[in-house]
Amino acid sequence: MIRINLLPFRAARKKENIRRQVSIFFLILFFMSALLVWYNVSLNNKTKKLKMLITDTEKELETYNNINKEITEIKKNLQVLQTKTDVMEELEIKRREPLEILDAMTEIIVGNRMWFTSFKVTEKVQVQSEPAKGKQTKKQAAVSTGTPVRQPKRAVDIIIKGVALDSKTVADFMIRLESSPLFSEINLKTIRQVLIKGLNLMEFEVNLSKMQVKPLEGAAL
Repeated sequence: MIRINLLPFRAARKKENIRRQVSIFFLILFFMSALLVWYNVSLNNKTKKLKMLITDTEKELETYNNINKEITEIKKNLQVLQTKTDVMEELEIKRREPLEILDAMTEIIVGNRMWFTSFKVTEKVQVQSEPAKGKQTKKQAAVSTGTPVRQPKRAVDIIIKGVALDSKTVADFMIRLESSPLFSEINLKTIRQVLIKGLNLMEFEVNLSKMQVKPLEGAAL
């Protein structure tokens, strides 16, 4: 009977299996290492892009902050300019007011029959309520939108004292005042007969108001 020794064949086959398993292990290890390297490189690239994006965003934000600072400065300058303009307009109105009133009185007064002994002009003080918090006034809203705003009416009180030849002259003077569009709230305060240099004259006092509307802001005077 012939006997065959299979031990060398089995040993060689076992070694081949071990070699194959080791090769597969190292191949898998190589692919895993390559995958990790690729993922690391990809992650680094994404990190660099995000850092560049953050840097660009910070630069844009700084630019916008500078623009906002310039806008804030311009608004402050506009407010200062508006304040100066309002003061100049107020001074101009106050300068013209007495001349305008006197010019109107020269047409209203009854010539050669009455004379003024006192002429007093005082500005009315108008108290305005403060705007609610969180809300803009009309003027502030108009400045922010560039829309012209009509200023609130201001008024002056006028106290006229004088003498006239008779009560009819005073009545004619009152009628002329009431017919004038410049004056309102006309009130004959007192009227009485007085003796001046041997003449019986009528002494009177008239209180009235004159309204004044400022021109639109930005409009030509």
